[in-house]
Amino acid sequence: SDLVGGTYTVVRNHVASDDSQLSLESGDRVSVQQVAAHGWVYGSCADGGGQRAGWFPSFCLPEEKKPPPQQTPPPMSPPAGATRVARDYEASDPQQLSVKEGELVYVRQRDESGWTFVLRVSPQTHGQREGWVPEWLLQD
Repeated sequence: SDLVGGTYTVVRNHVASDDSQLSLESGDRVSVQQVAAHGWVYGSCADGGGQRAGWFPSFCLPEEKKPPPQQTPPPMSPPAGATRVARDYEASDPQQLSVKEGELVYVRQRDESGWTFVLRVSPQTHGQREGWVPEWLLQD
């Protein structure tokens, strides 16, 4: 498991029910040494009284979520590589962009609402170059 060898901040308390377990409080720092298939983790906790070690449930550790980038909002420069539009789309308001199937666009920003802000790769001689399109238009 990826957890082994890492040090984590405990997010949930655990009260040991026997000598093999490690009592933890939220905020403790634990070093993970072993992960068992049944959802238990063996690790050690360094506190004022020295090192304590034992088993504790894996839910005491923070969930493995990829942290979002530190920079908010996302940068406005397009990522490397373009995305192909899967089908025609006709804009229904000025914030949106009309695109044709097969056109190449750079994804600038993806919004949780399902809208994606794109920039046309091929500079059109007319019409707008950037705007919002539905996420489902884009093929990765």
